[in-house]
Amino acid sequence: MVKSPAVRATLEAVDYRRISQILIVLVTVLLIGYDFLPFASSPDHDTLSEVMRDTALASSALPFGWGFLAGHFFVQWLPRRLTHVQALSAAAGLALAVHVVSPPGWAAVLLGVGVGALLWPLDQRDSNQPGS
Repeated sequence: MVKSPAVRATLEAVDYRRISQILIVLVTVLLIGYDFLPFASSPDHDTLSEVMRDTALASSALPFGWGFLAGHFFVQWLPRRLTHVQALSAAAGLALAVHVVSPPGWAAVLLGVGVGALLWPLDQRDSNQPGS
């Protein structure tokens, strides 16, 4: 970790929650804007959406990954069961298995949500966080 007390104090004073919120909004807006550019200007319409769809048709690992992240972010009523390293290792193994078995995309997303919620749930909110 940081040994300098001045640097440590500066890092502790940073509002990482606010920076994260701004980054999430900024990245979302940039991705939507970028997705519109090929739609409006390219005859092939190689948008992010179409590239993700085509990739998902080739392998169910991408829909599983999105589902896993959705389970991690949005299903919060389950207690933590594994460490992050264990959960991510299990998820990587399951993603490889999903890639080999290749179920339909919607099934891979649903499986990913369940696995993400069970293996990598967020900690329960504490009383100083907004929305609790």
